[in-house]
Amino acid sequence: MKDCFNISVIQLAPEALKVDENISKINTLIKNNISIIKNTDLLILPEYFSLGVVNNLELKAAKMIEEKSKNYLKTLAEDYNTYVSGGTMPEVVDNNIYNTSFFYDRSSNLIAFYRKIHLYSYDDFNENGVFQTGQDIVLIDTEIARIGMGVCYDLRFPEHFRELRKRGAEIFIVPATWDYPFMNQWEPQTKSRAIENQSYLVAANISSTDYYGPFIGRSMLINYKGDVIAALDGEEGVLSGQICLERLYEYRDKYRYYKDMD
Repeated sequence: MKDCFNISVIQLAPEALKVDENISKINTLIKNNISIIKNTDLLILPEYFSLGVVNNLELKAAKMIEEKSKNYLKTLAEDYNTYVSGGTMPEVVDNNIYNTSFFYDRSSNLIAFYRKIHLYSYDDFNENGVFQTGQDIVLIDTEIARIGMGVCYDLRFPEHFRELRKRGAEIFIVPATWDYPFMNQWEPQTKSRAIENQSYLVAANISSTDYYGPFIGRSMLINYKGDVIAALDGEEGVLSGQICLERLYEYRDKYRYYKDMD
């Protein structure tokens, strides 16, 4: 049985409500990095990968984006025989819209979804004005690892990740739309969640078409010690790295500070 697995992140600058253009952009990034994608075990997209960042959203548009995005994720999983963590997209339930991350297996089956619990508010931007609040913490058991789900603003709530760790998480996946005003907090937040829970963390952020724009990119794969295994800067691109569970458990066994909390 494999112990090490390949992780890939697609970092892009999505445009608001332009789902077809955003999907086309992802396809181009995949084509330009095809050798990486063909060898990946888990492909991760950022928050709002197909929607873009919006301040309001009509139900009709949300349903259209959800349908197209789900179909696209299924195609990615099937075409490349990989697990796919679908960043986030609008999910319409009983005329309510959630900011939801869908997770597909290698056979393109939907096996889990996470509705963002902590909705972001800053200045005049308020996710609560667009989305409903999710309620359930989600852990996904796969042959790669036990995967704990979070989204962007969840990073500021350590108890979210501590609960995932209690349930057995070995890696956290955090799609994001982290913006420039808090750029200097991005790396400390992601590293802290990995270090304090002795778990891998993949942070998949969006970028901006303007390098100095509001969204910083800087997607990262961080190990259980807080070391950055792989990272992008502010540009669009594909990140790749590897997680190895045997090394994770060796570290947990030798350095027992998580257990020492009991």
